[in-house]
Amino acid sequence: MQFTIEYESENKINFLDITIAKEENNITFALYRKPTATYIIIPNGSWHTPGHKLAAIRYLFDQW
Repeated sequence: MQFTIEYESENKINFLDITIAKEENNITFALYRKPTATYIIIPNGSWHTPGHKLAAIRYLFDQW
């Protein structure tokens, strides 16, 4: 197993899918989501299930 050190900015670092932050004497954790190409969605005419097709739409509405 090999580890690498990433640049730490503003006392925060992203590790796996968690953001770890140092605040005075406390350490806080938050969910980290990598920025993705959200403009790409499954076309309506595809054979994917309706739940998969609507997942991107639901995600975009939650971001507003």
